[in-house]
Amino acid sequence: MKLNSILLYSILAIAMLSACTDDSISTPDDSSADPRISFAYRVDNYGQGMSRADGAYCWQDQGWNENQVLSLDLFLIKDGIITAHMQNRELIKTADCLTHTFVNYADLPDGFSINKIKESDHIALVANYRPFLDGNNVGKDFMTVYKNHTILKIDSRQEGFVMVGYIPTPTDFDPKSTIEIPLQRIAAKIRVSLKSVSGAMLDPSTFCSTLCRYVTEAQVKPEEALPTFTEAIADPSSLFTTSVAVNGIGADGDWDYPEDLTDTHDLIRDNGHVYYTYPSDWIDYSRVKNQCTRYGSADKGHKDDDHKNGLRYEVIDLDDRAPIVDSREMFLIVKAPYTDPATGSAREYFYKVPVNYRVSAINDQQCFSAADLTDKVFPLYRAERNHFYDIIATIDRPGAATPLEATALRFTLTVAPLFDGGTYDYIYN
Repeated sequence: MKLNSILLYSILAIAMLSACTDDSISTPDDSSADPRISFAYRVDNYGQGMSRADGAYCWQDQGWNENQVLSLDLFLIKDGIITAHMQNRELIKTADCLTHTFVNYADLPDGFSINKIKESDHIALVANYRPFLDGNNVGKDFMTVYKNHTILKIDSRQEGFVMVGYIPTPTDFDPKSTIEIPLQRIAAKIRVSLKSVSGAMLDPSTFCSTLCRYVTEAQVKPEEALPTFTEAIADPSSLFTTSVAVNGIGADGDWDYPEDLTDTHDLIRDNGHVYYTYPSDWIDYSRVKNQCTRYGSADKGHKDDDHKNGLRYEVIDLDDRAPIVDSREMFLIVKAPYTDPATGSAREYFYKVPVNYRVSAINDQQCFSAADLTDKVFPLYRAERNHFYDIIATIDRPGAATPLEATALRFTLTVAPLFDGGTYDYIYN
């Protein structure tokens, strides 16, 4: 009888323990316990750049290879040092702006264990780099493994664009997560379209164009690794884009202007001539001073504590002239027909079309915060990576007889920062 009682109590205790376990602990099954982490990429779009809505629109490539991914190098990074490196050269070619998983956990090499991923502080992805990297890069500084890229065709289709993605390692992923890394092209894109004085778009086959002072060399680094605002002010040479050679400079140090433009352009889309360039910078940083000469004036806007703390900046003579190094400014020259509305006579002229706006909308402002300069002034005087400079110029006057004498036009410029589709509209007179 005593034995039966003990057995009964034992059975009840086991039953109660089982019930308690079911209610408070979720025992993982085999599938959830297995590591299934994967890595995916998405190409940030070049966009149409005509509005915020259109800026998010993905051109379906159509053989232009702007979105194409042919090869990938994946890195785990800790304190700037590569702790794991995987190369993928057998990708299914993709040419869209969708998210694509390119490697699953089962195909990751040993260096990409869950613990190794969690120990890293950044994950980097580089697409379409040629020539291929040596596969043995563990232990090297990530910022030094790539040489400057010098393979870019400014006026013809590319095989693929070099792209870089760089993200902090997520802290909340589980063994079944997909880690997505957005890729951004290093190159900028330019399109120039022309209108007649009546507002009609010109057939792109009826005018000629050339891009002047473009750049075909770029650093293969994430944007986060580029010099900061204060570093650029203190030492402009720290910015690669202020010193990289611009193409087509003659013996006199200026652009070697052609005598004529006769060739038709190969890259045409939506009424415009398309070009590519690597980033360039034509800001005259010597005119940016960590000062404000109006501090202490009656203007209340110039009496804040930022002045006392040396956090205001003045651009010398901004109200009179653009803060640029003229010999580095990127622009286009177009040769296009102009019809005199008074006489009806038509002839071809040469015109200069700046790639970016030359006069800041806040050019009458005396001094700036670092944020104002970074967001509102400096972007007007450079060509930035992964941006689309969409220019529509109006042929509203007679131009020049030669490219050297080219006359500036009235134009509308839309700049699309490609990661969010945002745009800025400017009018140049």
